[in-house]
Amino acid sequence: MAISSPPSLQHRYTLIWSRDSALARPQDPDALKQWEEAFGIARETGKYQDVLRHGEEPTKFEVKPLAGSVARKLLDDLAARRIGEMGFSSLVFRLCIKAVVNPDLKVDLDKDPRYGEIANEEICDQLDAISPSIVNELGSHLFDRASRPPGK
Repeated sequence: MAISSPPSLQHRYTLIWSRDSALARPQDPDALKQWEEAFGIARETGKYQDVLRHGEEPTKFEVKPLAGSVARKLLDDLAARRIGEMGFSSLVFRLCIKAVVNPDLKVDLDKDPRYGEIANEEICDQLDAISPSIVNELGSHLFDRASRPPGK
């Protein structure tokens, strides 16, 4: 049996926050459910054009997949209460973020002795000034994606 993963689980890819103003998010509950399904597919494929407002450009978060060894260390630290639940998603986000485009925000990288390359906290503070849900949503998504089999 050959084991393979989609490119987004192996290489850098782009995420968009689900509340970005460039998204064509409907108000009608039935239409919203369909849109959310389309948005989920867009996140998996990286093809967002069907969920965007015509002519609008969203903020793009260029991320790398969370390595399995790092994910296991994070879970160990969470279980041992060395990190809290809210800090967990922020830490995952900082471990995965490589660039923020439109607006272009600088992502300074540091080296953590336990986890390796990590963005400093300033990027989270800048995004929290826009909405605290950005870092939490994307960090949770990144961990979920690292924790499930490809295509699930």
